[in-house]
Amino acid sequence: EVDEIELRAQYESEREEYEGSSEKRAAHILFEVGVDLAEADVLTLARETQQRILEGEDFEALALEFSSDIVSAEEGGDIGYTDGSAFPSEIEEALEILAVNEVSDPIITEFGVHLVKLTEDSENSFQPYEEVVDRIERDKKSAEIELIYAERLQNLSNLAFETGDLLTISEELNLPILQSEPIGRSGGSAIFSNQELIAAAFSDEVLIGGNNSDVVELGTGQAVVLRIQEFNEAAVPTLEEVQPEIAVIMRTEMEREEVQKVGENLLDAAERGEGLDELLKANELEWIVEEDIERNSFTVNREIVTKAFGMPRPTALPELTTITLDNGTFVLLELNQVNSGAVDSLEQDELDALTETLSTGLGSSNFEAFLNNLRSNADIQRREVREEF
Repeated sequence: EVDEIELRAQYESEREEYEGSSEKRAAHILFEVGVDLAEADVLTLARETQQRILEGEDFEALALEFSSDIVSAEEGGDIGYTDGSAFPSEIEEALEILAVNEVSDPIITEFGVHLVKLTEDSENSFQPYEEVVDRIERDKKSAEIELIYAERLQNLSNLAFETGDLLTISEELNLPILQSEPIGRSGGSAIFSNQELIAAAFSDEVLIGGNNSDVVELGTGQAVVLRIQEFNEAAVPTLEEVQPEIAVIMRTEMEREEVQKVGENLLDAAERGEGLDELLKANELEWIVEEDIERNSFTVNREIVTKAFGMPRPTALPELTTITLDNGTFVLLELNQVNSGAVDSLEQDELDALTETLSTGLGSSNFEAFLNNLRSNADIQRREVREEF
């Protein structure tokens, strides 16, 4: 159980951290220092531009006219959003003291001289205690469970290394000893479908040395230590033993080839403009119609969805193609219509989340593009420094 005092303390800690943060959006005009203009000349130009802004000229127009950052200049100087870490520290410090729509004094960074404008500033506010207490309690319990699990996992690992059997481990940690059916190097069912566990079972340390395995985590809050009880050398089966399996494989392959041939004939007929109804009927086939399938839909086989979203948009006639699924199924796929997504169909919370994600990504990508542009066009001069002793 998690008591009220712990929950309150965790809430206050999260609230202070969250409410102390904000998200800001900025624009800049970059004056690059180079062969043509020394830093002093660039500073003069930046101050003159700043004065023009103070006198009422449009920041976006001046960014387009003067900024060396051609990527952001086409967007009025916009370089996107920051949480306080996206831009150089000199710019971040200026944004902390600027009011919305205020323009900074010239700022010098390694990229040149900037005039920075704060265009948006959103302070974060935390939810009331009553709305988040259940989530905080779940998080606290999960953290405690993870800690207990980690401690027991370490004990299991130590005992597996120190002891030469599983009985001691079972008694010390009150864990059951289970016995598997015979398994091969290709694995088996249940936990023995885990390839890491199979690798441990057939390792020299376990198979030849007769030792306990290392701890193998199964990824479901479960962990296993194993040792070999009995090992049977592999033997080549006789033809009589494997003949039924060979017959099934050959029959399956022949059926698969026949199905593929039928599918290709259907596609050829459709491409020649012939009707498919008679061919489908003759082969006892029918269309499976799916409507309003979205890109992330799981109601239809994902291989089919991926293929459909890679097909050209239909014009006068449907688009047709074929696909062989991983399980061997041959599919004739007809795409009749594509409906473009509509932003106005999103709920407000979905739209807000999407806007925030795109905005943050745009800020980072815009600034990265700006940096790449500077690097590609930089004029680098080497200076030789001589030291005397």
